[in-house]
Amino acid sequence: ATILQQAPVSAGGEPMVIGRPVTDEPGTRLLRLNSFQTSVFDLDGDGIRELIRLESRTNDPGLAQVTAMSIGQDGTPTPLFSTPLQREVSVDERSTPGLRGEFTAAQLSDNIQIVEMRIHGAKRLIVAVSGYNPDYTYNCCLTLWTVEWSDDLHGLRLLDTTGRPFDSLTVADLDADGTDELVATESITDGTIQNAQLSLYRWDGTDLQRMGIDALTQTSSLYPTGAGETDGVAGDDVLVVETGGPIRLHRLSLRSGAANLETGNIEGIWTARVVDADVGQIVASGEPGTGISLYRWPRDRPMEPVARWSASADLIGVIGTDDSTRVLLAPQATDYGYGLDVILLDKISYPSIPRPDRVEVTRGLDQANPYLGPTVPGVGPDGAFLYAGQIVEPAGPGLDVRLTQISLMAGLWPIGTAGPDNAWAVVQTQTQSGRGRLETRIVATNSLLTPHEEPLTPTFLGAAAGEDGVLFIKADAQPVAEIVVPGGSRVISKVGFSGGTLIDVPLPAGSRPAHPTPVSIPITKVGGSQRSPYQVRIVVITPAGHAYQGIWQVQPIAGPPDLDVRAPQGVFSSGVIRGATTPLAQVTMNGAPVQVATNGVFVAELPLAFLPTEIRLVATDPLGQTSQVVFSILNPVDYRRLPWIPIVAVLTAVGGVIWWIRAPRRRPPGEISTTGAGTFEEIEI
Repeated sequence: ATILQQAPVSAGGEPMVIGRPVTDEPGTRLLRLNSFQTSVFDLDGDGIRELIRLESRTNDPGLAQVTAMSIGQDGTPTPLFSTPLQREVSVDERSTPGLRGEFTAAQLSDNIQIVEMRIHGAKRLIVAVSGYNPDYTYNCCLTLWTVEWSDDLHGLRLLDTTGRPFDSLTVADLDADGTDELVATESITDGTIQNAQLSLYRWDGTDLQRMGIDALTQTSSLYPTGAGETDGVAGDDVLVVETGGPIRLHRLSLRSGAANLETGNIEGIWTARVVDADVGQIVASGEPGTGISLYRWPRDRPMEPVARWSASADLIGVIGTDDSTRVLLAPQATDYGYGLDVILLDKISYPSIPRPDRVEVTRGLDQANPYLGPTVPGVGPDGAFLYAGQIVEPAGPGLDVRLTQISLMAGLWPIGTAGPDNAWAVVQTQTQSGRGRLETRIVATNSLLTPHEEPLTPTFLGAAAGEDGVLFIKADAQPVAEIVVPGGSRVISKVGFSGGTLIDVPLPAGSRPAHPTPVSIPITKVGGSQRSPYQVRIVVITPAGHAYQGIWQVQPIAGPPDLDVRAPQGVFSSGVIRGATTPLAQVTMNGAPVQVATNGVFVAELPLAFLPTEIRLVATDPLGQTSQVVFSILNPVDYRRLPWIPIVAVLTAVGGVIWWIRAPRRRPPGEISTTGAGTFEEIEI
C-alpha cells in the first residue's frame, strides 16, 4: 500500500447538544416573602395552622416585626396582623437608672428566637428577644412574648422579662408537670474574658422564676445539643456541650425543684442526641471521623459505653420512639449519591456492636436537613429527617425506615403545612442578600410530595453527548449549559469538587410563575487539570417545588484523534489492514464504518483490487474532530512491490537464449566435379 496523505482535519463549527425546556404546572402559587424566621402554628385553635414570620418593618428595614397570615383554600395568604417587636432595655440604655420595664424597638440584628412552649399542657408560640452587641458585652434583656389571635388580642402579649441576656433557648419539661421550662445560654464579657452561663427558667403561672447554674460561670462557650429523659427518672434532661477547654458533656435536670448539673466522664463529645430505649440513652459523636457511640448515663453514675459504630460516619439525628427508635448515621457522600446507615436500637444485644442497615440514596445535592417539628407532610409524632431529597421516617416497631421522595432539593427545606386540610406547604431557603434573610414560599403540598422523575435536559453549547450521560468537550474550552425554566425557579449547579452555585431566576413584574426564562450555566471546571474528567450536576426547582436533576460525566478531549495505520507492505497482501486510534473515536474506510475496540484498536478487510485503488481511513472523535490516512492498494498481489530491474535483466537474458535457440541456420553450397566425363544422349520425341 502507498501512503498518500496523513493529516488531522478540524471539525467545522462548535458541537452542541439540544435539550428541552422545563415546564411548570398550572395553578402554582409562588409567594416570595422575605423573612428572618418562619413558623406555622394554630393560633386560634381551629385545627388550621397559620403562617408566622419575623420580618423587617416597612418604614424602617432595620427594625423587627412579627406578622401572621392565614392561608386560604387556594393558597392565598391573608394578613392577620403585623406587630412591632420590642425588648426590655439594658441597664446602660435605661433613662431612669434601676427602673425595670422600659422597652425599646427590637432590631433585626438582636438575638430573636421563635419557639413552641407548653404551658399547662397547651402549646403556645413564643418569641424571645434580647439585645445583641457584637463586642460580647452584656446582651440584655431577655423578653418573651406570646403570639395571640383571640377575641381580645391580635398580636403579641408580654409573657415576662428576665433582666438577663440570652444567646439561645432550649425548651423542655424537666419536671414532667406539663409546663415546659426554658434553658438559656448566656454570654457575658468581663473585661477581655468572655464567659458563658446557663439559666433555667420555670413558669409559676404568673412569672418566670430563674435558677442560676453557678457551676459553669467560667466556661467560654456552651451549646445545648439535645433534650429528653436520660437518667431513668421522669422528666426531660438537657444535654449541654462545653467548649473552650476540654470538650465536656453536661446534663441539666431538676431535683426537688432545684437545678442539678452533672458532668460526664467522657471528653471529646461534640454532638449528642437522646433516644428512648430501655432507660433513656444518649447517642454521641466527637469530631468528624472519630466515630459514634451509644451511652447509658444513670443518675449520679458515670457514663457507660454500650455500642460503637464506624469512625467514618457522622451523626445526623434520631427518629422514632420506644422500641421503634432509629439512629441515623450518614457516611461520606460519593460521586454516585449518599449512603444512609440506619440503626434499630431494639436489635442491639448489649454489649454488642450492631451492624447498620444501609440505605442507598442517590437523589439530591444536599446533606441532611431535619424537619422542624412534626408538622411536615405525611409525618407523625415520631419525627422525620430530610436527607438527600427524601423524607426518612419510622416505618413502625421492628421495621426499617420508610423513604419518601420529596421534590425539594438542595437549599430548600420545609417548615410545615398550613391552610385547610394542610393543602399548602411552607418552605424556606437562604437568600443571597442580607444577613440572615430567608425567603419563604408557599407551594401545594401534593406538588411537594410528587417529585418529577423526568431528567433534566439542558442545551449544551461546546459539548457533544455520549452514552450513559457522558459529555465531551474540547480541552481548555468554555462550555455552557442553557436551559429555559419557569420564572421564579432556583437553579443549583455543582461542577467538579467546587462548591455549588445558586441562581435565583427572576420573575418579571406582572408575570405568572410559569413565565419561561432562559438561564445560562458555565460548566467549566475551576482548578486542577483541564484534561481530566469531572462531574457536573444541575438541579432546577420550579416554583411548584418540583425538582429536575441531571448528572453528567464530562470528558475533555485535546485535539483531533490519533490515527496509526499499518497498511500491507509486502507483495502478497493478507487482505486486512490494522490500526489504532484514540479510544471513543469512530473509524470509517471509504465511508464504511469499521469496528473499533474499546482501546482504539481496529482491523478491517481490504477489497479485491487488480488495479491501484485508493483507500481513505478517517477517525472522528465525539466532538467531530477528524484525522485521516489515505493510501492505495493492489490486492491480493501488489506487483508494484516486485524487483523490476533484475526481473527485466533476467527476462532479457532468457529471451535472448530462446531467440538464439529458435533462430534458423544457413546451409553451405553443393560441390561440382571436373574430373568425370559426361555424354549427351539422344532423346527421341
